[in-house]
Amino acid sequence: MKKKILSLVMVVVFMAIPTLPASAATTLEGKAPNSIKAAVIGDQNGSWQVIALLPKETVSNSITFKSSNKKIAKVDENGKIQIGALRGKCKITATVDGKSASFNIEVNNYGYDEYFLTSNSEYFPLLGVADDYSYYADKNVKGIYKHKTGEKTATLISTDTVSSYPSLFGTGFDVKFIAVEDRIYYEKLYDGIYTMRNDGSEKKKLVNNYVGRKDGWHRYMYVDGDFLYYETGDGLYRVKNNGIEKIKITQNEVGYIHFIDSNWMYYESNAGFFRVRTDGTGKTEQLVTDNGEEYDYTVKGTWIYFSNGQEINRIRINGTEKNLIVKLPDEDPEIFVGKELSGISLMAIDDNRIYYVGIKQFILEVYESGFNMGTPYLHGFYMVRTNGTGKTKIIDGYFHDFFMKEPGAPIFYAKADDGYYTVKNDGSGRKKLFDLKKGETYKAHNDGEWVYYTIIKPNEAKYGVPMEYGLYRVKTDGTKRETLINGFGLNWDSLVIKDGWIYYSFYIEDGYQSDVGVSLEGYQDVFVSSFNKMKVDGTQKTKLTGQTVATGSENRVITYTFITKNGYVYYYTFESSLMSYDNDIESMFVSTYYYFYKKRTDGKDDQFLTLDEWVNEING
Repeated sequence: MKKKILSLVMVVVFMAIPTLPASAATTLEGKAPNSIKAAVIGDQNGSWQVIALLPKETVSNSITFKSSNKKIAKVDENGKIQIGALRGKCKITATVDGKSASFNIEVNNYGYDEYFLTSNSEYFPLLGVADDYSYYADKNVKGIYKHKTGEKTATLISTDTVSSYPSLFGTGFDVKFIAVEDRIYYEKLYDGIYTMRNDGSEKKKLVNNYVGRKDGWHRYMYVDGDFLYYETGDGLYRVKNNGIEKIKITQNEVGYIHFIDSNWMYYESNAGFFRVRTDGTGKTEQLVTDNGEEYDYTVKGTWIYFSNGQEINRIRINGTEKNLIVKLPDEDPEIFVGKELSGISLMAIDDNRIYYVGIKQFILEVYESGFNMGTPYLHGFYMVRTNGTGKTKIIDGYFHDFFMKEPGAPIFYAKADDGYYTVKNDGSGRKKLFDLKKGETYKAHNDGEWVYYTIIKPNEAKYGVPMEYGLYRVKTDGTKRETLINGFGLNWDSLVIKDGWIYYSFYIEDGYQSDVGVSLEGYQDVFVSSFNKMKVDGTQKTKLTGQTVATGSENRVITYTFITKNGYVYYYTFESSLMSYDNDIESMFVSTYYYFYKKRTDGKDDQFLTLDEWVNEING
């Protein structure tokens, strides 16, 4: 029986609500609109802005926005939405040269995530981005609007209905819209594929009756230079953006195009890795045969690297010089509960070195049709030259929290019940930066020069739960270590390091802790503490005259921190949800989200702030 270890996938997701740049009024020559529409637009980063939607060939010098309920959502002079303290619905109105249009938005909480505009909002989906322009369809995906970054208006460039919009998961499938420089390509619903300039000119139908693959719903489009590559039920085609020179490239199904050079297109599918001439001549060449191994492919220079979790290989992009770089020993095919399985995962490639990790998994259950494996653990970190020589074990045994800023940079990692280490990429210069005693874990921030960290003590008798102890920093080369805060109670999740200052608060401080306890229902007691700041070296500790009060019920705790300054009360809330509780190790796992506000001391003008705005104002 053939076994396979799944490759380890590390995914880091960063979410934020960025501040949009200020916009000057439009000054282009043109006529005032006879009617307008208005909508809120957004992108994958969660940025929301109100814009006025203008018909073709119209402009304006006078644009204003208004909200019907500022406690739910404010809108500034540039159309940027600021979420208020209340949840609910409100109306946003845009006025352009005396013409007005309104739409409703609903602000809510989505699970434990950031605030977002619900499906009840007049929300326009993002189709694509190129240079300084973003392209949107209306809520029914009818019409294509062009919006320049910072502008308060978007212009209708086509009334066509786009068949759908791109997947946000980066799979390469179902791409119905592509923007490249000043040209767009899109699939019109029940029609075909079109292209035009981003001002709506030079519109051309490139493909009739486009139906996609044989399964009827997968579609794939790719643009390279002046050519569009698209997939149909009988293969992959190429057509020039003027509608001529249409040729069939291959009859094979294409999963993902890696790149195209002057003469060849390189792509992968479920069957392996291929190349084919871009003019459609000659046969398709299969460079790698998958054979059900589910290879992961990386193209670096003139080489294709591929791994199936058991070995790493490479082959020239012209199909020559195939090399086996790393291969794990064959294992006994017998399957039983508790058996340890080994694998490897390719992490990074530079000019002449490959970095990869070992993976260990254990079989937990065996079924008639297969087996179930437990959580994969990192076991060993290695470097090997791209020609397969000079294999070096950089980290031995089990480890976690691996960090390498870029290929060739120093490596940081932790070993349970041991400590947190740094080591050079050749395995030399290993140093322990701080200790981890049995059962201790940690939280850390690495800014490149210093590692700031706190130690989480396991179920200390005084408090009965795992809790942060102290705040420290150590040079990334291990040459200097400093204690910034001693004692229990630091709230690491509220810690901010910005412009030479550390902003922080405590769960427990000055004797205000109240028999802190955690149950399967979550936090039950009340915590009181202050919000503080200090220099990154621990000097100039300052209490920002506030207090934090946390109350909870069931599995959620909502905390409020108050700071009074310049006629405003600044406060933040966070919601924590007990995601799971492991009775065996008596450990809880909590998910926390923060929201920042200010309110005038008379109780009016409640405003939602970004973290940067909040920190800058209380420190200003």
